Amino acid sequence: MPDPTPTEFSYRNVLRDVLSEGVDIQWGKKCVGYEESDDGVWALFADGTREFGDLLIGADGINSPIRKQKVPNLVGYDSGVTSVTVNIALPKNLADQLMTIYSNSLIQESLGKNDDFHLSFFRLIPIDRSDEPTYRGTLAYIYPKRYDIKVNNISIDDNDPESVIKHTISRIRQLRPPCELTDLLIELFSLAQLSHLDKNYPFRTYNPPRRRQFIDVDPLSVPSWKNDRIVLLGDAAHAMNPMLGLGANNAFQDAVLLTKELLNYENDNLIECIRRYNDQMRVRSSKDVRKSRNLILNHRESVGNVCLLVRYSIFRATDVFNNIIAFIKFHL
Repeated sequence: MPDPTPTEFSYRNVLRDVLSEGVDIQWGKKCVGYEESDDGVWALFADGTREFGDLLIGADGINSPIRKQKVPNLVGYDSGVTSVTVNIALPKNLADQLMTIYSNSLIQESLGKNDDFHLSFFRLIPIDRSDEPTYRGTLAYIYPKRYDIKVNNISIDDNDPESVIKHTISRIRQLRPPCELTDLLIELFSLAQLSHLDKNYPFRTYNPPRRRQFIDVDPLSVPSWKNDRIVLLGDAAHAMNPMLGLGANNAFQDAVLLTKELLNYENDNLIECIRRYNDQMRVRSSKDVRKSRNLILNHRESVGNVCLLVRYSIFRATDVFNNIIAFIKFHL
């Protein structure tokens, strides 16, 4: 079903620059816990230092030490799938081939018969202006983690990008039938940079290829936690898999909601402001956690040839619909 919510795309590095402008960020500091007092809270750091404040906002991700101390029974749900995501410099001839297969779509998805699927998208603005330009592309291959086994007694080292890419290509060859798309996926993954030292690497930040499990955190999976000076925000409170792109969206909503509630501090008790934030944040974000989880679980179900044909027909029809809407908006 079409989502009526307006969608905006942004480069992560641009968003990071905007959010960090004018903020005193101390790099290399790791918060490992906290201590409460009657009039505030101490944030404790791995280097032995501490900082005092009125509030401690735990926005420290899915592995949040703040959440583990505050709500120890709020743990992650393992969806049983593995994802490998890479950023690549996509040559125009391969971009054209990909768009031809997918009816000129910038975002592609294909479903395999072995509970595996792939996602890819790239930007229309080329990296360079040469006769054969390249484009920034992102490619993900997702498969059941039961296939994370040794091949020919060779272990996969997640700290070795080359090992991860070889393993991913091996999984594609194992799970996908021989065809044009399979060959193209293998060629695209072969373009993954194994190091950020390559001068031709087109991205400002380098995320080495590695296997990642799809684990989410549903804030409604446990009873309401105590409303106090320790506040959870973003993935620390409600991590969700990236399939629907709702993680950052919810983190922004958290920040806006918490700001609005704290603006009432002069009129209301501080803990009452935190209570209203927690109640609204938990209900809203849980819906998106479960929505994203259900998408993965549905994709993970084995399908036959008929179901694959139906799904691909729906994807093609959706592409055509989106292209028509985009054409109308652009020309009217």
